[in-house]
Amino acid sequence: MDTPIVEQNTDSITPPIQTKESSRTDDKIWADILKLQLDGVMMHVALFEHFCIKGIKGYAAMHKHHAEEEFEHYLHMAGDYMNTYKKLADMINVSQPTVQIDGTTMEEIMMKGMEVYENWEKKVCKHLKKYQSELKEGKEHVDYLIKDVHEELKCIHLMENDLYDGKYEKLNEWLYKHWGD
Repeated sequence: MDTPIVEQNTDSITPPIQTKESSRTDDKIWADILKLQLDGVMMHVALFEHFCIKGIKGYAAMHKHHAEEEFEHYLHMAGDYMNTYKKLADMINVSQPTVQIDGTTMEEIMMKGMEVYENWEKKVCKHLKKYQSELKEGKEHVDYLIKDVHEELKCIHLMENDLYDGKYEKLNEWLYKHWGD
């Protein structure tokens, strides 16, 4: 089995994790959080596109929903950022990740897609925890984001359990009924 991968431009908007000795200001940290959020929107868009092309409507609908929801959160936080710091966050090098999930059956594609999705959310959680530790003020707002990622990971694990139990079609149909147009 091929390992699912997410290729990203080396200039990805996901910011590097800074060292503890960093003396970055809160506005720089919040700008990185905004970049991470926008990167998450783009990841869901890439997964939406991939599952649309593969004809897996439930997964496509779920990722479309998450992209829209995360973009709404991004806009809210970007507004807060601009109102607080009176400037625009630096959004240089924004690029959409390329998702490649190889598989010959719907089951393989769905399993590998869940793996990509889970790995992405774990990466986001790691970054958020690091950013939270660097902030001087507003840590509680990042705590909310971390809790949201943990809830998303719980849902991913429940869906993975259904996939391991062979409920591919049933899960895909449920996702489409829940989030489809």
